[in-house]
Amino acid sequence: MIKQKNKYNASLFWILLIVFHLAVLYFLYHRFGFNYSNEGAKYIDQANNLINGNGLMTIKYSSFYTFYVLYLSVFIYFKLPLVVIFICTYGISLYAYYCFYKLLRNSINSSVAKIWLTYMLLSPLILYWQFNLFSETFFIALSLIYLSIFLAPIAPHRFLKIGLLSIPLMLSRPNGVFIVIIALMLYLYQHKLVSKKIVIYGSICIGIILMIVIVFFMPLPYQDFSFQIASSAIYCGFPTLSTTTLPEANYTLWNCYAYIYNTHGLSELLQLFVKKGLSFFVTSRPYYSSFHNVLNRAHDIFYVLGIIGIYIAYKYQTKWLPILIALLFIVILNALMVGLIYNEWSERHTIQVFPYIFVGGAYALSLLLEKLKLIKTT
Repeated sequence: MIKQKNKYNASLFWILLIVFHLAVLYFLYHRFGFNYSNEGAKYIDQANNLINGNGLMTIKYSSFYTFYVLYLSVFIYFKLPLVVIFICTYGISLYAYYCFYKLLRNSINSSVAKIWLTYMLLSPLILYWQFNLFSETFFIALSLIYLSIFLAPIAPHRFLKIGLLSIPLMLSRPNGVFIVIIALMLYLYQHKLVSKKIVIYGSICIGIILMIVIVFFMPLPYQDFSFQIASSAIYCGFPTLSTTTLPEANYTLWNCYAYIYNTHGLSELLQLFVKKGLSFFVTSRPYYSSFHNVLNRAHDIFYVLGIIGIYIAYKYQTKWLPILIALLFIVILNALMVGLIYNEWSERHTIQVFPYIFVGGAYALSLLLEKLKLIKTT
């Protein structure tokens, strides 16, 4: 009798989750529709350049997004409707969510895995981007599949799959590098291939090297980055300085910040970093509708739940604490990257880390539900 009841409850959970997921998708599509413009249009243009034999232009302007452009070019080459791209990316996303769900179920427990999956399938913040041709949804799917293979207790042909996915992941968005490095460090630590001290100091050294390369050597497109940064823009197209005289040329982050320091002083530069850092954790935007901002701000609770989950795991030294710490570092590195540059127009950078924030939040909520259940039974 108990087994039949548990089976019924499990079936009811999946049925309700699917129904509500489809309802949220329909609601978002009805409200916002498909978005083929902005960054999506740029990627389509670059995919056409690639098909027409101008691959060097694609590499020059989309070096960190090359694999995503290549992905789009397959659909364009066969002259498929653009809506097919949305459908295929959505399918890849569902597969990625399932892979990560299995990772959480096997590494933590079934309750946390189900709560996390519920967050992913019902979150408007996540699902809204399924209707855009931006690279974020595709990147999130790749990163979840990658981590599911890398961190799984048992994964057949693990290193072959990792080898095949590492380069595409790093060439889908620049922060793919963070995920590859952190996953590698966690794997080395979990399997005791190196000492904890080497993992910590190695991570710090790699982080410093990456920071030096990004700040001093990485070239920036003038209109989309250099001019915006020199204008003290927190959001692209929203400068906080009244005038900017930075001439058109090739610049690095160091050049842009040096310009602000030399022109407006240290105080302006420090204020810019503070505002950029804080903007990462604010899901509303000044140019969004009130309705859109309400949907986004409803997700702020997950920052709190995520921190609570990590704190509880640390306090009781749970066996899955290293996984939560690794996911936390992915969030921190993304926040630092956004703090160095800026949030481009929307929550695009923030949604890339919400799947990992959701893990800590799912763990915290599972403990709360467990306590409420105990209270109810007593």
